[in-house]
Amino acid sequence: MIRNALLRATSLPGESHSWACLGQSFAQSLACVGCLVCLVQTAPASTPEDAALVAVGHVRERAIVSEVTFVGDTMPVRESLVGSPVAGRVVEYLVNEGDFVETRTPLARLDASSLEIGLAAAQAEMEMLRHALEELQNGARPLEVERSRAAMTGAQTRAKFSKAQYERALSLADLGQIVTRDELDDAASQSRSAEQQFLAARAEYELLVEGPRPERISQAEARWRMQQERVRQQKQELAKHVISAPFAGYVSTEFTEVGHWIAQGGPVVEVVALDPLYVQIHVRNDYATHLRTGQEATVTLQALPGREFQAVVDVIAPKADTRSRSVPVKLRLENPREEDGRYLLRTGMLCEARLAVGSSRSAVMVPKDALVLGTGRPRVFILEEPASEGDTTVARAEMVELGQQHGTWIEVRGNLQPDDQVVLRGNERLISGNAVKVVDVLDP
Repeated sequence: MIRNALLRATSLPGESHSWACLGQSFAQSLACVGCLVCLVQTAPASTPEDAALVAVGHVRERAIVSEVTFVGDTMPVRESLVGSPVAGRVVEYLVNEGDFVETRTPLARLDASSLEIGLAAAQAEMEMLRHALEELQNGARPLEVERSRAAMTGAQTRAKFSKAQYERALSLADLGQIVTRDELDDAASQSRSAEQQFLAARAEYELLVEGPRPERISQAEARWRMQQERVRQQKQELAKHVISAPFAGYVSTEFTEVGHWIAQGGPVVEVVALDPLYVQIHVRNDYATHLRTGQEATVTLQALPGREFQAVVDVIAPKADTRSRSVPVKLRLENPREEDGRYLLRTGMLCEARLAVGSSRSAVMVPKDALVLGTGRPRVFILEEPASEGDTTVARAEMVELGQQHGTWIEVRGNLQPDDQVVLRGNERLISGNAVKVVDVLDP
């Protein structure tokens, strides 16, 4: 309006135009503005009858610690490049990239036909040695003992008979009968031979009854155990031709295929475990002195906006990076599962971690629901008088500056005092000076 008046004043034609006319028009315009101001100031305020229904909470003073946000990446806690312990040709490749494998799940098999033949022969020999040991441990069978006893008795009888013949020949020689020297010697020899055969038969019988010597049993047992170790060694060599997962995880990379020849130590697959994960960040030296293992941290990811994850400090490197003057820190993060059972997070995802790295200080805090955003500076609505449920009072807007967040609470700086009441619900359409009626008192 002032602008229009000035335009009309400056657009008067002729020399009759004067500064007096300009002043008169300007004064008229100011008068109009004054009338508008009066109209605004005298606009009726809201009454208790049309008071807005609100829920309120309290301003609190709490001790908080300064927090700093660090950029990092997710990485697996366990990661293994699985290699082949022996050289060989791949005959079976049992997994694909992205597959989940349990601990000791076979990943690939190498040709081991020659080892299988050697193992079968070693097992047969081990079985033979086991039976030989059992034979010694069990001793002679009753029939064998009886046969030895019968042989001993027969030898004894023959020895007695030969002795009797020898003695008879001596008696005949003493009586003057014709007995040659050769006949006497032959009778004596047969008697001695029969006696020795009897002694041998008796010794054999006694050995059979007593059983084998402990030393022979120990030797047989040692041979059997030695063959057992050979069989176990063969099985170990055979097992090396089946390459298995060292822990439960996902196959992230394949390195071979059926028919390929793998050298000893050659890569087969890479396996990563996704739960839990590490979030690796680099913390400035002055901040790192405040960190402790087990300390909580809040993690957010660019790929999942609006979601927060809780982690804990698990590893603080004992050595700082001399180039960046920072300390590597690993946060342990539990990986949630999606509805289909797969893990939500992956390795290598960009994330931010918020950590408390300072000393404790006092701060004025309000519930986040008290903030009204989107109209320039953030503001909250404060009740001019303390109110209980059912009371009616007036709410005034107060501009604030935001500080740190702690769960559902946020630090604010402005004309607020602890125990002030702020509007938590129904504050979206409020105007400073509106009457409000408290329908609920909340303290989140």
